[in-house]
Amino acid sequence: MYLVYSGIGLALDNVNESYVYYYFSFSICISLGIFWGLRQVKNSQNTLQVSWYNFFNRFLDRYSKRIIIVYFLLKIFPLIYPENRIVNLIHPPSPDVINMLVERFRGDGESQISAIISIFQSFLYPFYLLSLYKYGKKTLKLVMLVVAPYYMQYCDSAYLGRGSMLEALLIITLFTYFCRPEFKKKLIIVGLSFFPIMMVFFVQYSKVRIGGESFEISYMEAIGTLLEQESGYPKHFDAILGLQGQYFFKYLVWLFTLPFPGFVRGGMDVHFAAIFSENILGMYRWQKGFYILLPGVVGESVFLLGRQLFWLNGIIYGFLMGIMYKILTRYPQLLGILIVVMINFGYVINRVGLFGGLPFILKILVYFYLILLLLKKTTS
Repeated sequence: MYLVYSGIGLALDNVNESYVYYYFSFSICISLGIFWGLRQVKNSQNTLQVSWYNFFNRFLDRYSKRIIIVYFLLKIFPLIYPENRIVNLIHPPSPDVINMLVERFRGDGESQISAIISIFQSFLYPFYLLSLYKYGKKTLKLVMLVVAPYYMQYCDSAYLGRGSMLEALLIITLFTYFCRPEFKKKLIIVGLSFFPIMMVFFVQYSKVRIGGESFEISYMEAIGTLLEQESGYPKHFDAILGLQGQYFFKYLVWLFTLPFPGFVRGGMDVHFAAIFSENILGMYRWQKGFYILLPGVVGESVFLLGRQLFWLNGIIYGFLMGIMYKILTRYPQLLGILIVVMINFGYVINRVGLFGGLPFILKILVYFYLILLLLKKTTS
């Protein structure tokens, strides 16, 4: 995905020639970071590994059903409060990405209670992913448990991003692939058969979600359209070079305070993609006609850290990828979290930038680990 979002655009006619230097330098730094990250996690003693393995099994036996029920209640809450829209579950709304963006950036549309519920959803999410392992071999239940929260989210906001759809599909597919090895060949065949349909659907959905109508398009045309949409991020690189480094200290403050709770961080949460879009479009995020432009991870790094230090994000990106992979592949019960973390590294960060993927990795998962560590000590 890194090649798609940051590399293919090298061939575009209107991309600054110097971009190739930044792209390959960033690629080398990612590779060095991965190697460094993999070496940081030593092989644990067998007794410690068995101890955690047994703890995860006890945790799942005791809490998995409760966690899933609570998570579902939190997901359905926005359909009940502050306005009862539970009927949306039966009659779902048409996709409306424009209204979703307006609500997101207006900043006054969410009550304090709704904000608290949203925070609890985020922090319960890794526990929900952990709980899914209990149903890895029960394919029908797994599909229902994975699809339901995304469906509730869609019924609430009248929008579900293609990335969220892809995430749900990958969770179901990879859980089934690793937990039901007898289905491996069938999954590969179905996946290859379904791929063309998925490409056409994503192109159709990109039109319908902004109020357009569906249209006929061939498989090859759909692939071409998606590649054009998803590989053109380097075209903004000229503008990025003119803006580079202006948000250096703001980004560092955001990065190093990311694990701290919101009430400690205060106003340190910054929407860098919105700031970037405001600079490129020349309009504020609440103005009519505003939309989000994405610079890709290389462009974001130059935009935030400048020409001299952009490579630091490559090291951070690779290091975190290596260390998270090494930790999460130790225990099969962490499969759901591993899938979502790799989606963050492979898709979210490459498309949105580190701003989009790091909160889950450096904040949500840090608290997830601390809570598990506390539970393990109190129950051992």
